[in-house]
Amino acid sequence: QLDVPTVILQNYFTNQGGFVLLLILPLLTMGLLTDERRKGTLELLLTSPIRSLELTLGKFFGALTFFAETLAEREGAGFLRYGPGGFYGPHRDRGIVPSWPGAERRRIAVVIFLNDGFGGGVLRLFGDAGARDIVPREGTLAAFPAATLHEVASVIDGTRDTVVDWFY
Repeated sequence: QLDVPTVILQNYFTNQGGFVLLLILPLLTMGLLTDERRKGTLELLLTSPIRSLELTLGKFFGALTFFAETLAEREGAGFLRYGPGGFYGPHRDRGIVPSWPGAERRRIAVVIFLNDGFGGGVLRLFGDAGARDIVPREGTLAAFPAATLHEVASVIDGTRDTVVDWFY
């Protein structure tokens, strides 16, 4: 029997161009525009002789150029399912692992939560300012440096489904 949602997701996430264009680049574009607002330079840009659409497209193609130059490859999506009691202890996705040479090249880790409605299973990132919990919500994308220490807390009940990938 053909599982249509799985086939669609597999085709979508094995196509690097689609993944970057449809998920990552719009997020970067929004981030760049938010950054302009935070710096107080968005008003200056909006009063220049270009339209808002041109500004947005400029930011989008700037992000595309950045991605094409710096994160040209990715490892390929993996699907992870954690049942009750499932967890992944503190670790870094980037490192020297003789059995997995690609792990040393990883620069950005990406996690997409496919569902919610389960207990526990938070993604916990450890940094200089302490731990930060990312509560799984369906459709949320979390991207962070692959060298960041992180863990998946134990799932208390239900099933936690995610897509993970790493960019080089």
